[in-house]
Amino acid sequence: MTDRVPMHAEADILIVDDNPANVELLLALLEDEGYLCLEGMTDPRRVAARVAGRMPDLILLDVRMPHLSGFEVMEQLAAESGRDAPAVIILTAQIDDATRYRSLELGARDFLTKPFDQVEVLQRIRNVLHMQRLMKERAERAELLEALVAERTQELVARARHDPLTGLPNRLMFFEQLGKSIALAARAGRQLAVLFIDLDRFKDVNDTLGHAAGDELLVAVTHRLTSHLRAGDALARLGGDEFICVV
Repeated sequence: MTDRVPMHAEADILIVDDNPANVELLLALLEDEGYLCLEGMTDPRRVAARVAGRMPDLILLDVRMPHLSGFEVMEQLAAESGRDAPAVIILTAQIDDATRYRSLELGARDFLTKPFDQVEVLQRIRNVLHMQRLMKERAERAELLEALVAERTQELVARARHDPLTGLPNRLMFFEQLGKSIALAARAGRQLAVLFIDLDRFKDVNDTLGHAAGDELLVAVTHRLTSHLRAGDALARLGGDEFICVV
């Protein structure tokens, strides 16, 4: 076994070839190179169950096999795993144009021709695993960025419709709610009352005790007002020391 551990030694590699000698050769080569998670099989009908049970990072896949061809295996993987299907390197004795085009169409990442050149096998596997890791990291970053954008968007929407100090609906959201309340009341044959609330001498609090004390007062007033709301009532802060309520 080589003293140098490969970059992706922990990668899960599955070898599928109906010729046991090819499977044993590749398993021995990769094991000697330092790869730790290897499995070989000669029956392509077992691939689907293996992938469903544990998704490999890379499949070395023969094209011409009994029962299922390599193309049919790739079609199965695409149907069942979609974009999450593992990377595939095609194993073939003769890489004619039709084989190459069909393999690429189905998403093959690379080709290895028989008889195998050991240096070429190891380098191509390293290349594909490295590219697979980069693509996975990019996808994870994209998902994280998408989640952060969605979270930030929700924050901005909430901030645009709510007062940041009291958490109450702001003027914009209140008048949206008012229109809905009027429509609901009309359908139910009920009446609404709109209360405008202004705090007397609030400016004196800010001037004498500071704006921090004024903010505390506004929050306390909010708590006192909301404690008296009933189902269907709505309270909003219009700005400054002005509140409005629909009952």
